[in-house]
Amino acid sequence: MNSELSFIEHNATNMKKLLILSGMIACIAGILSFQNSRPSVSEKHRGTDSLASERERFTNEILATIKGKESEMAGTVFKNIQTFGTKESIKATHFLAVMNYWGEALGVSCTHCHNSNDWSSDEKKTKNMARGMYGLRQIINKQISFEVENGKEIKPLVNCGTCHRGKTIPEE
Repeated sequence: MNSELSFIEHNATNMKKLLILSGMIACIAGILSFQNSRPSVSEKHRGTDSLASERERFTNEILATIKGKESEMAGTVFKNIQTFGTKESIKATHFLAVMNYWGEALGVSCTHCHNSNDWSSDEKKTKNMARGMYGLRQIINKQISFEVENGKEIKPLVNCGTCHRGKTIPEE
C-alpha cells in the first residue's frame, strides 16, 4: 500500500511538472508568434505613407544645413534636444532617422510637432507630448518588459508603432 501511494504521489508530481512546462512552452510560443506575426509600421504602411516624401524633403534640407557634422552627436548639432540625454546620445543622422520613424509611426509629417522655420521651438504641444511618450516607452522597455529564455534571449520591446500603427491617436 505504501509503495502504491508513493507511485501515485510520484506520478502526480510529474504531471504537475509537465503541466507547468507545457504552460511555459505555450506562453513562449504565443509571445514568439505575436512578435513575428505583427508587421512593422513600414511593412504595414508601405506605399500608403503619403507623407514620406515630405519628411524626406525636410530631412534632406536639414542634412544640407549640417553638412560636415552628420557624424557628430545630435545634441551638439541641433538646439533644444531633450529626448536623448548624455547616456542615450546618438549621431545627428541617426537622430533624423528616429524623427522620421516617429513621423511614420504616427502617420504625420515633421510639421506635426515642429515649426519648420525654427526646429528648436517648443511652440507645438505635440512636440512635448512626443517627448513624454518616448519617456513612457523607456519605462516600459526598461522596467516592465521581461525576458523570455528560449535558447537565446528574446526581449519584446515596444516602440511608437506598437500602439500608433500609423495613426496620431492609437486605436484599440
